[in-house]
Amino acid sequence: MLLNEAEQKRLQATLLEMKDMASKDPVYFIDTFCYTFNPKQDPFHLRFKLFPFQKRLVRDIVTAIRNGEDLFIDKTREMGVTYTIISVLIWFWLFEPASNFLIGSRKEDYVDNRRGGTTGNKEESLFGKIDYILSRLPTYLLPKDFIKDRHFTFMSLVNPELGNAISGESSN
Repeated sequence: MLLNEAEQKRLQATLLEMKDMASKDPVYFIDTFCYTFNPKQDPFHLRFKLFPFQKRLVRDIVTAIRNGEDLFIDKTREMGVTYTIISVLIWFWLFEPASNFLIGSRKEDYVDNRRGGTTGNKEESLFGKIDYILSRLPTYLLPKDFIKDRHFTFMSLVNPELGNAISGESSN
């Protein structure tokens, strides 16, 4: 379907407005643009619609990061906490200058197994979850000049526009 010039301008204005709203509100960003993966239920690929407790968690994480505070998160499995945290880190990486994060786990495969490993599907690793979310974002949200093969390498994600980075580390 071809859009006329007026429709194209309206669409472009809407997309810019959505990007602006996403840059200001991590809850809007996650609810509007992020997906989560659950291999135990069909459909496996789900829009990430935050529950009220997750919305509070997002705001608590943002506050803790901005204030340089520690945050203890009491959780059980399958509450979406890892995807929530990863989504917040991606939001900072996309929109907040001077945002650099180090994420880790006890085993390298749990940090980044996108090129193979022993942990199963790639979404089980932290960088696998980052990859999953990034690959589903609209391209107009990605940093200017972002080239996945160059800027998203083993245990490293760099924002070429802002210089932000998410790096990985394991204890083994």
